[in-house]
Amino acid sequence: MDASPPVVVPRWLIYVLVWLVPGLIQAATSYVNMAVKGEPLPLLDTLLWRVPEWQVWAAATPVIFALARRFPVWKAPWVSVPLHLALCAAVNGCDVIVHFYCGRLIGQEPYVVVDAMDLVPWMLLKTAFFELLVYAAVLVAEQALAYQRRYREAALRQTQLEARLAEAQLDALKMQLHPHFLFNTINAITVLMRKGESAAAIRMLNGMSELLRRSLTSLQVEMVALDEELDFIRRYLDIETTRFPDRLRVSIDVDEAARAARVPSLILQPIVENAIEHGIVPRVDGGTITIRARIVSSDGARLRIEVRDDGAGLRDVARPKGHGVGLSNVRKRLAQLYPDDHRFTLEPGAPTGAGAVLEIPVEED
Repeated sequence: MDASPPVVVPRWLIYVLVWLVPGLIQAATSYVNMAVKGEPLPLLDTLLWRVPEWQVWAAATPVIFALARRFPVWKAPWVSVPLHLALCAAVNGCDVIVHFYCGRLIGQEPYVVVDAMDLVPWMLLKTAFFELLVYAAVLVAEQALAYQRRYREAALRQTQLEARLAEAQLDALKMQLHPHFLFNTINAITVLMRKGESAAAIRMLNGMSELLRRSLTSLQVEMVALDEELDFIRRYLDIETTRFPDRLRVSIDVDEAARAARVPSLILQPIVENAIEHGIVPRVDGGTITIRARIVSSDGARLRIEVRDDGAGLRDVARPKGHGVGLSNVRKRLAQLYPDDHRFTLEPGAPTGAGAVLEIPVEED
């Protein structure tokens, strides 16, 4: 079942509820004070008297926020400060008038016996400092919200930049892989041409053309089904078998349940290439490359891929630290795609050779 969309509270309702709090507090205070004086007021009358004046601030808050964004107090204060003082005076006037007529509505003295023009100016002077403090509190709240908004926007931009950087790094790693195996293939074609084996060279050239087309297409996607990745590997191994017709043998054993699992595109090619170059090539009689793929966890959440050879083995072949460009890029791509949720190891074979074991979370295509 799809999750329900989040409930969006209208902004005006937020303002009303926020300013309802001081209104209720002041109504409760007035209710208690009048009761102590022996002049109790009905609770409803007290609410009608004290709550509406605070709702004036609810109506004024979006205006104050807009003015604060357009004219911040610390920028050009000779312009912004008079504007804010004028708006504060206007809100104060509305507040006092609402307070006066609400008091007259419930029959509260002296509002019912004194004319508004006589009492309102005095009330304006009496409440001016307090209203200024309330106005300043609204400005502070606006600045706090603005800082929070800018922080969220900065965090979002940072996240987007990190995502684009990770994508660029993955693309760069994939671009490094293509020249790596294409160079070896072109070199092999050159050797075949020099030997006069033109048929094998043409077959390898045709295979390389198809492989190049597939590899360039793979640049547009990061994840592919394992079955598609294995099809690419078979084409690559066809080329390698042409290079070493009597020395390279291939065995692929993949569970049907694993074929739909998603894997990073071109992730197996450098592993297979490493096995051929460092395991099979050094041996005069060659050897066998075995590729296996299984769903290994009981809940079907882990995909295990093994690329093994029965060749020279890890101890018998000197190789650079980090196992060369191909395997180094495999490690970097896995770290980008599955941070702290993958395993990639090289281990000696039994009795000879070596094996690369890759384990990643299962994501079905």
